[in-house]
Amino acid sequence: MADKQTKDILEVMGERNAHEYDWFKYSIGIIATISGLIISIKKGHIENCCERTAFICAILSSGLCILCGVIFLYGRTETLHQLAVKLEQHRLHGNDVNTVIQSAPKKIFGILRVCFFVFLIASIIFLVAYGILSA
Repeated sequence: MADKQTKDILEVMGERNAHEYDWFKYSIGIIATISGLIISIKKGHIENCCERTAFICAILSSGLCILCGVIFLYGRTETLHQLAVKLEQHRLHGNDVNTVIQSAPKKIFGILRVCFFVFLIASIIFLVAYGILSA
């Protein structure tokens, strides 16, 4: 009974991780596209100080959002690689098959996950502010 519950939990967690990974990839792509469009559509030199500040903050927060997201995705891949190495070492040493093997991500990747969301929200706010101020 406990073995089936463990398999069910691992299956749900694996599916959740796959969906989160996809969501991060799509979000990064959308933010990069929107930032590229805003930069390419920008009209000449911006005279209004508030509009210029909103534009610069939108581009900076979008860039930092993309950077944090990409590094976070790398961290997820690195954690899975560490787990695979541990499983291979466990198998080579002939250890007990019922032993639980874990690989925890580094704390910096958790911090980058939070930063991704903060910069995502900030970039949306600044993009809306720039759109309003430039109209």
